[in-house]
Amino acid sequence: MSQRAFSRIWILIIAAVIIAGGVLIWQYWPRTAGQEQDETTDWQTYRNEEYNYEVKYPSDWVFEYTPVVQEKKPYSVVWFGPSTSFLPVSIFTDFDVFGLINDLSLSDAVKLMIGDVSLIENYLEVDNVSAIEVREPGIEESTSVFFQNQDGLLFRISLTPADYEHSDTFNQILSTFRFLEE
Repeated sequence: MSQRAFSRIWILIIAAVIIAGGVLIWQYWPRTAGQEQDETTDWQTYRNEEYNYEVKYPSDWVFEYTPVVQEKKPYSVVWFGPSTSFLPVSIFTDFDVFGLINDLSLSDAVKLMIGDVSLIENYLEVDNVSAIEVREPGIEESTSVFFQNQDGLLFRISLTPADYEHSDTFNQILSTFRFLEE
């Protein structure tokens, strides 16, 4: 075999290795945050103008808004779930029925609400606001995340039961919560 044919074969082998390596890197290299696919893009948006927030929920889920009228102070609950007979995710807004909570810090409000600080699981953020995650025992154990808006209004987003198969969906719903500009 001539020197020229031999070098052409090596050039083809090197080119094939470079192309195959490029394809493998393109296929398996970790993508940056901007390139990740947002699984909530096709979700519906629930918007509450009264309490100035919005949140996304799966397109095949339903929601039910329940204003609760109390003698001392009204509040609202929005329920989300795969059907009207099963709504495992709830957002309680301004449920300070006795007028004690909204004047407290988030930490003190949560302590007053749950009574047992050992139930606190995690400290996190919801729409760049400090939040506290609590695991509450009971007949149906639940996970709740408490946070306040800039006016001190207390929000509680819960999943009941806590170990339900929709815990990933709950976390995605929580990640889409946004306060509206006033």
